[in-house]
Amino acid sequence: MSSYKTFQFTSVETSYEDVAKDLGTASNQDLASTEGLPEEDITTFSLWLKSELSSGISKVQISKRLKDEPAVIFGQMSASMRAFMMMMEQQGMSQPGQDQALRNNTLEINPRHAVIRKLNELRKKDSKKAAKLAKSLYDNVMLS
Repeated sequence: MSSYKTFQFTSVETSYEDVAKDLGTASNQDLASTEGLPEEDITTFSLWLKSELSSGISKVQISKRLKDEPAVIFGQMSASMRAFMMMMEQQGMSQPGQDQALRNNTLEINPRHAVIRKLNELRKKDSKKAAKLAKSLYDNVMLS
């Protein structure tokens, strides 16, 4: 069932661009106009986050849809399948190619969220602590 009356159902794990394309409501919201990461920090922060979390993600993108959450992860497989594959890996029962499938995820960050802004500030001051917090953020996003 993909719709009910006039409402369209969309998976929460679908990227914003896919949802906007399906609904025909693509918007060009200017992220710099809202209080968030400084424009000059967005690219460097995204690249830093991608390098710190390279074992679990392949891409970092700026969210246009998140309001209250700092980040969300989506990819080719559902959250339940990712959790199952991670459990299999922890038990030593992983399959060939499973590592690549787990890394084929996109981390979508909310540049206006306080956690992301503070993580960017910490990255500039103490990169080792920021790296630990980035991994903690990733773990929390994977759980939700």
